[in-house]
Amino acid sequence: MRPISLTIGLTPADADGICAAQTKAGAGELLLSGGALSTCVGVARLGTAAQITVVCAADESTRTFTVTGVDANDHVTVEKIAGVDTNTATSTYSYREVSKVSVDGANTGNVEIGISGDDNAIATAATLTSASNYVLNGVLTYEATMFGVAEVGTAATVKIYSAGNDSGDTFTIYGQDANKVDISEAVTGANADTATSTKLFKKVYAIYDSGASAGAVYAGWVEDVDGIAKSQSMGGAGYLVMNGAYCSVQARHISITSASADESGVVFTVVGLDRRGARLTEEITGPTAAATVKGDKNFSIVQAVYISGALTGNVTIGSADECESQAVPIDYYIQGVSAAVHHSTGSSLTHRFLDTLDNVLSGERNENTARWNEETGTSTNDETFASVAVIKAVRLEVTAHTQGVVDLLMAFPGAVS
Repeated sequence: MRPISLTIGLTPADADGICAAQTKAGAGELLLSGGALSTCVGVARLGTAAQITVVCAADESTRTFTVTGVDANDHVTVEKIAGVDTNTATSTYSYREVSKVSVDGANTGNVEIGISGDDNAIATAATLTSASNYVLNGVLTYEATMFGVAEVGTAATVKIYSAGNDSGDTFTIYGQDANKVDISEAVTGANADTATSTKLFKKVYAIYDSGASAGAVYAGWVEDVDGIAKSQSMGGAGYLVMNGAYCSVQARHISITSASADESGVVFTVVGLDRRGARLTEEITGPTAAATVKGDKNFSIVQAVYISGALTGNVTIGSADECESQAVPIDYYIQGVSAAVHHSTGSSLTHRFLDTLDNVLSGERNENTARWNEETGTSTNDETFASVAVIKAVRLEVTAHTQGVVDLLMAFPGAVS
């Protein structure tokens, strides 16, 4: 086998990046619209399939509304709903996903699209002047992306814009230059202006602000001024949320944090996509009072979070400081595998090297169900080692992370590079 290399480009965790602080009086869907990792994608995705409501503020009895989406059995469904006069019309089918809602002519008044108990969860109030599609912009049309490190085509200076006076703050940039050498630089913040690094960064792993920002800040390269971190305010010292257009996607675990109440009697169901874009679901038991729990599965996208019952207090949901790499199948008959794990300079993270005898290609097991074994235990430093055992697949795990990336390089007896 040829040598194998992979990188885990985890960015600093964001405890409320998926769901900002909120509570709920009963079972249902949490709002993803307040987190820094969440954006409106124009498609409504529901944790559990539900009937669609069309709320008509005026007489729409001559109109026909068409809903296009995916039903509870993952079948593409198109349904026509007759309009009503100052009332609510309801779909016959239950939908897990709604991608389009249209009307066959001009509206008489405002129309909202939603589900029972949340009239505009799919589309907020709008009056269309002709046959057209509604803009799907309700709270259920948001999804959260688990962003990784940022990378630009050609190494360039990093620009950090401050809306207020941040001249007393120091922004420390961690990343890599054009020669794949880890670099960092401390940049003094600007006063309602742009601060620019002197070093050229090809990749940015993280940006640390030494104190609370006086207003909004964002970071990027000259070709995309918020391509690393979109506009955000820092309430105190900490890492900027990496959520710009130049950030990669790094599948990772999900965290749930309770503000003060015991939520351990509630089950949180996270629905989204795995690293390959396949549908992924995980049930996580809620945290005890003022505590955090973390899931075990790696989500690249979170599309919905459903709770089994009422919350006692506020909770936040975000990206955790843990993840695993993809499973890497290797030749079952090869012995004497050697591996090297390298942490980026100045990083703060802990890793484990895992292997399994399960065949992750056969369909009997996958990366979530394989029985993984520790090869060397956890480590906060670079390490090299050799395995004399016969194994079928390997992966690298990050068990704790503040900032930095970690690389894995594997070589095999007789391998040609």
